Amino acid sequence: MTQSRREFLAVVGAAACCAPLAGCVGGVVAAGDAADYAVDTLTSVGEGVAIGRDDGGIYAMTTICTHLQCDMANQGEITPDLLTCDCHESTFDGTGEVLGGPANRALDFYEVSVLEDGTLSVDTGVVVDAAERLAV
Repeated sequence: MTQSRREFLAVVGAAACCAPLAGCVGGVVAAGDAADYAVDTLTSVGEGVAIGRDDGGIYAMTTICTHLQCDMANQGEITPDLLTCDCHESTFDGTGEVLGGPANRALDFYEVSVLEDGTLSVDTGVVVDAAERLAV
């Protein structure tokens, strides 16, 4: 079966857009010790992933803007209350909700677990509710 040029470009384009996303095919990001994260912080821990801590516990979210997949850890600013993308000025609140476009979709949150050695691990292949926290 022969693919049309349009079908081929759609597949290649989807793969190219997906590649920079940490959660695209899933992966595990080592995030150190929970004690390294003070309450009311949000810290980049790897390409496209940040660990946060609030009164509810530890959480992980993507730092990849949902507009054109710029990593806000490298091309923007990340605080516990506001994530800003320098590529096209999209903004997100601390819960990943869009405050200002052109992004029109909230940021993904990922599963955080504690490994046998006591360190944290983020599974970017498992998207969870933004309210989910790891009690520490």
